[in-house]
Amino acid sequence: MTYLKKIFKSIAYTFLVLLVSLCIYTFVVTDIMKKDYVNVFGYTYFVVKTGSMSGTLEVDDIIIVKLSKDANLNDIITYVNDDGEIITHRLVRKASGKLIAQGDVNNAEDNPITNDQLIGVVKLAISPSFILKLVATFLILFISQTLRLSLSIL
Repeated sequence: MTYLKKIFKSIAYTFLVLLVSLCIYTFVVTDIMKKDYVNVFGYTYFVVKTGSMSGTLEVDDIIIVKLSKDANLNDIITYVNDDGEIITHRLVRKASGKLIAQGDVNNAEDNPITNDQLIGVVKLAISPSFILKLVATFLILFISQTLRLSLSIL
């Protein structure tokens, strides 16, 4: 039992340290250094703010984006538009060295962008409900393990 407890504790502490480190790193890069996004081993993350990609990406989904200046047709890309806004839409066309994207539920294409405006390609979307289920599962396991250890001491 003690061995399992140590392993469980180590995993929990490691996860907590990584999560706190990511939060601190994100704060330093975005709030102090005033960058638009962080670079974590070639990836970054954003939260979806609009329903323009509804059906594929939903509002409040967390997207993991591989930083890249190369994208293929039908990739979901994240880029900075001419107004400085960060947009995530599907790449629908390439024309004259420009990239043209469009939200899945939008009727019109976005203004063309250059490769320099491209942040990267979406590789993973995580819904808030998945995160809540993961946290709930972790808490249930932690509480049951704690109760089990407490009862074995009595």
